Amino acid sequence: MSDVVLKIEDLGISFGGLKAVQGLNLEIKKKQLYGLVGPNGAGKTTVFNMLTGVYHPTTGRFFLAGEDLTGKTQEAINHKGIARTFQNIRLFNNMSVIRNVLVGLHSRPEYKCNPFVSMLRLPGHFDTEKRMRDFKASIKADKAGRAKDVQKEIEFYLSREDYCGRIVNLLRSGEMPTKVTHNDTKLNNVMLDATTGEPVAVIDLDTIMQGSICYDFGDSIRFGCNHADEGEQDLSKVNFDIELFEEYAKGYLSAVGDSATQVERDNLAFGSILMTYECGMRFLADYLDGDVYFRIKRESHNLDRCRTQMKLVEDMEK
Repeated sequence: MSDVVLKIEDLGISFGGLKAVQGLNLEIKKKQLYGLVGPNGAGKTTVFNMLTGVYHPTTGRFFLAGEDLTGKTQEAINHKGIARTFQNIRLFNNMSVIRNVLVGLHSRPEYKCNPFVSMLRLPGHFDTEKRMRDFKASIKADKAGRAKDVQKEIEFYLSREDYCGRIVNLLRSGEMPTKVTHNDTKLNNVMLDATTGEPVAVIDLDTIMQGSICYDFGDSIRFGCNHADEGEQDLSKVNFDIELFEEYAKGYLSAVGDSATQVERDNLAFGSILMTYECGMRFLADYLDGDVYFRIKRESHNLDRCRTQMKLVEDMEK
C-alpha cells in the first residue's frame, strides 16, 4: 500500500485569460508536514480552494489516499478527510461555546455530539473495558512498528484483562452507586494556601463527570504513594509505599464517612490497582500509536511511564 496521502498532478486554474495556478505537482506522504510559501498573489489560497472544492481546477487532478477527488463538491471532499480553516477565525458571538464547538463537527456524524454529554465527558473517563478495546486496537494497528519489542509489556496488560470489568460492572448493575467524581486526583490539582499550606480549593475541573469514588481514591494513590517520577527509568526507585497508603486511606474514609457504601469501601484498594493498571495501559497504547496523545521528552518516555505503572501494580498486588 502506498504511503502517499495527497497527490497533485499538473494542477492549474485560469480565470478568463489569467492563469492563477499552473503545473502544480506535489506528493505528501504520511507524517510529512508541508508549508506553502509565497508572496501575495502567488496563488497559495487558490491552491487550497481547489483542494477543498471551492474552485474546480481547469487542468490536472488531485488524489487523497489514491481516490480522485477532482471536481467533487466541498461537502464530499470534506467528508473524505480534507478540511481547512479560513483567515477569519472569529467565533459566532451569538452562539454558546458548545455550539461553536459543534459547528466544527458538522461533517463528522460519527461523534453523535450531545451538548450535555460533551460538557460532562460522559459516559466515563475511566471505562477500563473501553480502554482495553482501544489497547487491543493499538496492538493490532502497530502504527509505529514497536509491538515486537514490547511483547512482555503487552502480555502484562492482557493477562490482567479481568481487572477491566470489575468496577464498571458494579456500576452498571447498580450494586455500586454512581457519583460525581473528579477523575484526576493528583496533589497538584489541589490549590494550597502559600502561607499556611492548608488546602483552599480543588482545581482542574474539566474532568468532572459521573463515576465511582474508587476511581478518585485509586488515582490519588497511584500518584501519591510512589516517591519516584512517573517516567523514572530506574525501576528500583519505583515502589508502592504502604504506609502512605494506610494514612491516606484513614483520612479519606474519615472524610467520606457514612456516604461511602460497603461495596465502595470493599473496592477502594482495588481501585488503586485498577487506576494504575489503566494508566500504564494508556501509556503503552500511546507508545504503540507513535506517541500522539501524551507529551513526551524522549522517544521511550511513554514506555518508561508504562513500566513504572507496571512496577506499582506488581507492588500493590503483593
